[in-house]
Amino acid sequence: MKNKKKQKTICIIIDDYTNNELISLLNLATKLKKEINCHIEVVVFNSYNKKLHKTLCNFSIKKIWIITPCIYKYQFDVYKEVLCDILTNIKPCLVWGLSSLIIKAVFPRVAIKLNSGLCADCIGYNFDENNKKVSMLRIAMFGNICAKIESNNSKMTLATLRTSNNSLQIQNKKTYNPNIFYYRRKKQESEYKYIINNYTNKKILIKISQ
Repeated sequence: MKNKKKQKTICIIIDDYTNNELISLLNLATKLKKEINCHIEVVVFNSYNKKLHKTLCNFSIKKIWIITPCIYKYQFDVYKEVLCDILTNIKPCLVWGLSSLIIKAVFPRVAIKLNSGLCADCIGYNFDENNKKVSMLRIAMFGNICAKIESNNSKMTLATLRTSNNSLQIQNKKTYNPNIFYYRRKKQESEYKYIINNYTNKKILIKISQ
């Protein structure tokens, strides 16, 4: 019997479910899913709630990874360690996230550790049907050029996207039931220091204001 090729995976990283561009990003991933015959997995860094679950159930997502406990903002090294561990498990060909502060700070750290490709502030992708390759599209030269960026020397490419506001409506009318996995992590020592420092600074500010 011939060995079946393992289906490719697109991984979507969500750190802010209130961002309207999230639906545009999921629409884009769904379009690519049909073109390259892959499945979508989602990693949620913030608190998972009913509103986000309802939104994700409108898309053909295979797995949703929920990080528990939640990571405090600006703990970029903690985000990096958790994301590297999950991506090593998933082994996706593409990792997409919106151009938020956290994603843009974490993706370069992950790319260095996993030796993967990286592209920032993309506006979309291009799929070459002849070569079956996906390249990211990025505006260059003050908006005069739309450049195609490929990562030929890595099996995985991370990209932050600035999606269009024209595709904010959910294009799929079906409802799906994705599998949910809880990634239970151990809190690092740096996180406890971060909480203590924040608490002490807050007390000092209160004393000064009084």
